[in-house]
Amino acid sequence: MDTSAFNADDSADPGVPGVKMPEEEVRLEEVLVKFNRAWTWLDGQLQKLCPKELNPLANSGRAANFALIQAVVTGVLMLLWYSPSVQFAYTSLESIEGRSLGGIVRAAHRYSSDILMLLLFVYASRMFFSRKFAGARWLPWVSGIGLIALIWFIGWTGYWLVWDQPAQQVALTSVNLLDTLPVWAEPLGRSFLANRLVPSLLFFVIFFLHMLLPLGIAVGLVVHLLRLSRAKLLPDWRLSAAMTVALMAAATLIPAPLDEAADMAVKAEGFTVDAWYMTPLALGLRFQQTGLWLAIFGTLGLCMAIPWILGRRRKPDTFQAEVEVSRCHSCSQCMNDCPFDAISLVARTDGKAFPSQASVDPAKCVGCGVCNGSCDSAGIGLGWFNSLPEEASILSSFSNSLNQGASPWIAFVPGDLEGGMTHMSASVWKDRLTGYHVEIVPTASWVRASFVEQLLKDKAQGVLIIRDARAEAIARDGNQWVSDRLY
Repeated sequence: MDTSAFNADDSADPGVPGVKMPEEEVRLEEVLVKFNRAWTWLDGQLQKLCPKELNPLANSGRAANFALIQAVVTGVLMLLWYSPSVQFAYTSLESIEGRSLGGIVRAAHRYSSDILMLLLFVYASRMFFSRKFAGARWLPWVSGIGLIALIWFIGWTGYWLVWDQPAQQVALTSVNLLDTLPVWAEPLGRSFLANRLVPSLLFFVIFFLHMLLPLGIAVGLVVHLLRLSRAKLLPDWRLSAAMTVALMAAATLIPAPLDEAADMAVKAEGFTVDAWYMTPLALGLRFQQTGLWLAIFGTLGLCMAIPWILGRRRKPDTFQAEVEVSRCHSCSQCMNDCPFDAISLVARTDGKAFPSQASVDPAKCVGCGVCNGSCDSAGIGLGWFNSLPEEASILSSFSNSLNQGASPWIAFVPGDLEGGMTHMSASVWKDRLTGYHVEIVPTASWVRASFVEQLLKDKAQGVLIIRDARAEAIARDGNQWVSDRLY
């Protein structure tokens, strides 16, 4: 059973009795969990209208990648009409203004860029509230913030290239910002005092950066996904098709605005501002240039430092997976199933007749518990929620319930549904799942298929396993193995 829309009863006692929970991973965890539940609730409401595969908010990261492709493709097509020179840039865009083919391509390029930034902020918000920035996840978070900054800068240079009145303000803000650095023989702002002084070479450099920097996004994505296994970059083809149709419809019905041409002798009384990319214009007017440097790089530095500002240091053996070498049969299943590429096979150390043994990289393991369910021999799992004693405890509890006349159905509810077992309440879930004996486990993939077989052979009439189907689930795509294992 998949679920994305259960609402927790915050008044209930959290945690699972008898289990020593890992310490909190981040500061302000309770606050972040509440916001994460709000996202989960919204996903559930939207899922009533369309499948989660077609919900761009639930697939914001993959949808953002597709929006990036749309922006790149339409940007390349724009070269059929656009002239990258300060003398002819505006007139080349003016000639395709409206609902001409060139005008539609230009509008599609602009709107896809806006949608890209919107989806990136949604994705970053979801990752932040699901606390996927601390510990081993610091590299994806820091590289992700860097990618957002790079994409914003590419968009900023794109608005310069239109060379209308907003572009004029973008250019002036940029050169004034650079003039605060003590590296120029003469202030760059002097080149923008009159139209004839505007340097064509600088304009071409901006065009060159706008075309070249997208290659840096590819490098950033490689770093961003470095510690992840089986990363899916693009959304379901149906969502991609819907995004394409919606983009082209918007580009056709609502042409991209084009303000008056840039004129250094004229101070515009008003012009169109894109809040996603032109926020520094307002900041520059309010804080002046030194303050703008502090605002931009202070915000960027603060966002990148979140893993260390909010993250807590935890000993690996208190939450990460551990290998019981004597039980490891060198099957490699745990390595294949790990969502974070944290498990590898190394040379045998106990002399048994197996070619290798599993080894956990503490720099990558987040303690999701997926490996526990992949190991029939219980050779790997969570030390704080060890499968053999926990399974024995579950069997004992289930048997006692049956002896008291309870239902022979058992349900496993994963803690990652509500931000971890620390935030779970068994009593709330017992009320929700009437007729089931409820057991709380770290994640759906923690449940071993062999244990399900044991339950069904012994006393259970049926076993229900609920899994977190969201893209930002603690176990990422590890929960998908539940159905495969049971099948």
